[in-house]
Amino acid sequence: MPQFDRYFTLTQARALLPELRRAFARIHALLEEIQKKRGEQEGAVMFFSANGHGPRVTGGDEGQALAQVQQIVDEIHEKGVFVKDLKRGLCDFPYFRPTTGEIVFLCWELCDADIAYWHTIEGNFAGRRPLEE
Repeated sequence: MPQFDRYFTLTQARALLPELRRAFARIHALLEEIQKKRGEQEGAVMFFSANGHGPRVTGGDEGQALAQVQQIVDEIHEKGVFVKDLKRGLCDFPYFRPTTGEIVFLCWELCDADIAYWHTIEGNFAGRRPLEE
């Protein structure tokens, strides 16, 4: 059984959405700044999974902006939220599914008005399913 430092209720996860929206607005502004400095170089910003803890930022001479992006991502992770895609603002929240008692992820993307989906721990965005409330 997967073990997480924190599990969210739907209410707790929803309460973080305004903060996550602000965080991703800042991340996107920083990434745009980095991209402008680098031009249209291929592979300007590289993201890779850090042992299942979400994206890490590497590369380039824009160390201060990259460090700020990484700090924001680290702050999100410290809250127990997994950032899966910076550009899309895709996040997962560990959750006990009340109808089955299984551990799953609540799945939210920046373009979503609310958290309305979940997927299995082994699954991903493509396998997300609507919440039963």
